[in-house]
Amino acid sequence: MSFYMLRILYFILLLLLLPFISILFLIVPRGRKGIIERLGFWKLKSDQPLILLHGASMGEARGLFPILESFEQNSKTNIIVTTTTTTGQDLILKKGTAAYLLPFDWEPLYHLAFGKAKIKLAIITETEIWPGLVWYLKQKGVPIVVVNARISDGSWRWYRALKFFFSPLLKSYEKILVSDAISFGRYKKLGVSDNSSDNRLVLTGNTKYDIEPSIKDTENAQEYKNKFFLDKKYILTLGSLRVGEEKVWFSAIKRAKENNSLKEIGIVVAPRHAEKFSFFKEALEKHYLIADCWNEIKNDKPSTNDIVLLDTLGELEKVYSFTTVGFIGGSIESFGGHNPLEAAPYGVAIVMGSSVYNVLEVVQELKKVGGILTVNTEEEAFRLLEKLSLNPDLYQKVGLQSKLAWNNLKGAKEKVFSEIGSFLD
Repeated sequence: MSFYMLRILYFILLLLLLPFISILFLIVPRGRKGIIERLGFWKLKSDQPLILLHGASMGEARGLFPILESFEQNSKTNIIVTTTTTTGQDLILKKGTAAYLLPFDWEPLYHLAFGKAKIKLAIITETEIWPGLVWYLKQKGVPIVVVNARISDGSWRWYRALKFFFSPLLKSYEKILVSDAISFGRYKKLGVSDNSSDNRLVLTGNTKYDIEPSIKDTENAQEYKNKFFLDKKYILTLGSLRVGEEKVWFSAIKRAKENNSLKEIGIVVAPRHAEKFSFFKEALEKHYLIADCWNEIKNDKPSTNDIVLLDTLGELEKVYSFTTVGFIGGSIESFGGHNPLEAAPYGVAIVMGSSVYNVLEVVQELKKVGGILTVNTEEEAFRLLEKLSLNPDLYQKVGLQSKLAWNNLKGAKEKVFSEIGSFLD
């Protein structure tokens, strides 16, 4: 089947599916927010020249921060960011950059959204492949660069099975800047770099690792901690917690509380998704654990309980500034793990389960320097809490090594910007 036939079939398929996709989004509360933007109705000045950056969700959007900073220093062109989630969009908007929800992947919607805007360069993060967007940009003659590119173990089988579809799309990119050596090899197997003269494929590392901590010193971290707890010396943060992982941690916390092991330990529970705040609140109550909600205490006085539920998004990175031990969610349940380098710059002792395929390179570096511990079961979580109460120095040493791993992985921003600089001339 020819490339152009694939494009026509995809166009027809999206045309047929679009009414049903729109209805599904309208049914779900999270989907209803921003549905107008997803249909291409943007408030965009139609004739402005711009650079387009796309990051799917909050993690990918955060990985764009170093690139945004480089553009702010080196280019006067307007920048807009698109995301596929409202949490990612909110994160970018808080930074003061224009952000829109990416339209459903049908070419006419991109024509509607961008109008007559002159896009100089499009930068797409990680594994995001939207055929309609690629075809629209290529039709407009816009160079496309992928940064922090990676192909996870889970995605690789789909790429191989659908190579006939993905390879032509990948070859449409001017540059694919890859985050790790394994992904580099996989892109080559997909035919992206067929010969030594093809320099589209470059191993640069991941700009997520170049994000500097927002809280710069221990005094500010202590001040922020005092908004949560006044009488707790050591903090365990359950960050980006996913459904199912509470069974391990909440049972262990209940046992530790009954053993009086939480006397000096405060716990912050930070769900990954906003719609799960009430779920985790109820799960704590089922384990007879009393928690204060951050939104209820932040303008009043700190919690007098052992647990605070972080029922807001965008604050977790700051919480890590005063955290002793940080569990990174999505790693006990099979989600592949979330980014541990959000916590590592603060010298947090990193704890993860065994499902880490999304962040394998980072975990390998953390293991190499001794900056990570493993917890998969209630018993392991309980032992960690007991050791934290009896020997906190052990975890502070692990935290120093996690910060070392972060330093070892930095440096992608300069490599990435040197590769894309030629498109800005």
